[in-house]
Amino acid sequence: MSGIVGSRFNTRGSGLIGSVGTDGQVFTSSGAGVSHTFEDAAGGAHIKLSTATASTSATVTLTGMDSTYQNYMIELDNIVNADDDVQLRFRFIQGGSTITDSDYESHTQRFSIPTNMTFLNREYPVDYIHMSDGGDNANDPQLNGRMFIYNAPTADAHTSFVSNISHQHYDNHDHQMNLAHGELANNTASTGIVFHFSSGNIDAGTFRLYGIS
Repeated sequence: MSGIVGSRFNTRGSGLIGSVGTDGQVFTSSGAGVSHTFEDAAGGAHIKLSTATASTSATVTLTGMDSTYQNYMIELDNIVNADDDVQLRFRFIQGGSTITDSDYESHTQRFSIPTNMTFLNREYPVDYIHMSDGGDNANDPQLNGRMFIYNAPTADAHTSFVSNISHQHYDNHDHQMNLAHGELANNTASTGIVFHFSSGNIDAGTFRLYGIS
């Protein structure tokens, strides 16, 4: 019968004997006429690199962007703003320093439910990029979303981004979706990103950085 015999895996009637592998490996086919074997599990398209958790934080920093990956993804999970009527903003890190020069350009479109209002906003040149607008801090409504960063490790191209953020608006308490895109208009590699609100702290929430393979 097939099964594990000692430290080997026997496939009944085939004459094929395979290793049982080590902790964390998966059992997989090696092709026709070859014994099944245990191999390291292949990584997914998104490889988690770092996590940062806010706790009454003025800023939250994610680092780890380098030439290993050309593009990156960041998840924003249940982000809570301390102040009312604030924007979530960010700046890139280059050469170990947060870039505060007015080299950022962005365009934001906001959709509001249930009033079905659409807002357009373009900012340039500015010293930050904003991702959301007019956040509500009543009863700790939470901001969630995802952003993609392109060409971060490339020294001869602008680091650019697109993002999709959902949150509750402070004024009418409508739920908003914020779509944004933009770039840091210089030819320098970016190695990280710093998040902050336009005023007040980031009370809570988790930020996760992934490399896109």
